[in-house]
Amino acid sequence: MVFNNKIMSIFGLRKHSSAGLHHKIMSGALNQALFLEHVIPDTFQGRFQMVTVHAALSMRHLRRLGASGRVLSQELYEDIFSGFDYALREDGVGDAKIARKIRGLGEEFYGLARALEVALDSPDRRANTMLLLARNGVCATQHESKVADYLIQADTALSESSDLAVQDGEFSWPEFPPVSG
Repeated sequence: MVFNNKIMSIFGLRKHSSAGLHHKIMSGALNQALFLEHVIPDTFQGRFQMVTVHAALSMRHLRRLGASGRVLSQELYEDIFSGFDYALREDGVGDAKIARKIRGLGEEFYGLARALEVALDSPDRRANTMLLLARNGVCATQHESKVADYLIQADTALSESSDLAVQDGEFSWPEFPPVSG
């Protein structure tokens, strides 16, 4: 399979799956350092928001790939929301309410992703990202600057990664600095 992918990539025919990128997003979003000392609330909502911002950062950089990036973004979105659906069902949400809950999460996902995009594209990225974090209750107030810096560093790391690395989830998230010390 690796041999076939290498041959296919030489001819520009390699099909990318969202699995590697999905795994990378989840590893970044669920990084224990984000939840230590209550930087991010260790709740469904806090984890959802971290998955959302990590996915939004990744999707932002997939767009530079044109049509193939849009296809991969859609596949990634479906994988992520399949996971949310599963988590809600495991949490006891019944079939009658699941569609409404997922629709609400979808609206929140796109709202937070769009707001992050605007903040990162603004002249004062740091201040606007901090404002976004405050407005959406993403993290504890005293940690907004640290989380904003982390998101900006993550955006920069993705910008500096090759298209192939982003597609395959073979890039590195920045380390989230310890809160105390």
